[in-house]
Parts: sequence; structure tokens; C-alpha cells
Amino acid sequence: MVDLSGLRALATTDAIIERIRVTPTGWIQTGWFADRNAFAEFSEFWQQNAGFTLRRLTRDGEPEAPGDGLTDPQREALRTAYEMGHYEIPQSASLDDIAAELGITASSLSERLRRAQTRLIETTVGSTWPPLPE
Repeated sequence: MVDLSGLRALATTDAIIERIRVTPTGWIQTGWFADRNAFAEFSEFWQQNAGFTLRRLTRDGEPEAPGDGLTDPQREALRTAYEMGHYEIPQSASLDDIAAELGITASSLSERLRRAQTRLIETTVGSTWPPLPE
């Protein structure tokens, strides 16, 4: 059961929540806390009420490293595709070639590469502030 009084206190914590992204295993939240005490209040509340796990804490101005959050199979697929020339112009390796090298189907490889590329975009240009104009 969530502690509503704690939730009210959390709502008044000196923090700015910039973005919350839902993932299959939970959520990833980015934002700023006025100081370590403000962050401690935040993390203590979520540890008590939702099994909070800290993945990364940085100082203001430190962007998330590109590729953070890629799975090992995604990293392997990207690297293999790159090394085999899939991203060259003209392209020297097809999805079928790379999939055969990895021992998976071309459709599985395609999905793995798309998910990896999406994650890379999210941690590079997708997370820049301010948002791009619509």
C-alpha cells in the first residue's frame, strides 16, 4: 500500500521531473534535485513503496552515455552490422547476411536493430532540451 502522506511530501520535494519513460520492467525518469537531501527523500519513498532501483545518478550537465540501456544482443547486432558493412554507402551486408552470421532470422535482427537504434536516438538527440519544434 502506498503511503499517501509520503506521496504528498514527495510532491513538494525540491525537484524538477523532466521526463518519465515507461519500459517493460518499470520506468526511467530524468530530472533534477536541488541537493542530495531532496534526492534522498525521493529515493527513500520509492524504495519503500515500489522497489526503486537507481540505475544512474549524475551531476547536472552530464548526459547519459550513448548506448546505456542496450541489451547485449542489441549491442552484438549493432556491432556485427557495422563491422560487416551494413551501414556503409553503398551497403555491403544485407540483413540476411548479418542474421546468418548471428544465427537468427532476418526479422529478429531487424527488430533488434530497430530497438537498439531507438535507444541510441533516445540517449543522444532524443533527450536534448529544448524539444525540437513540431
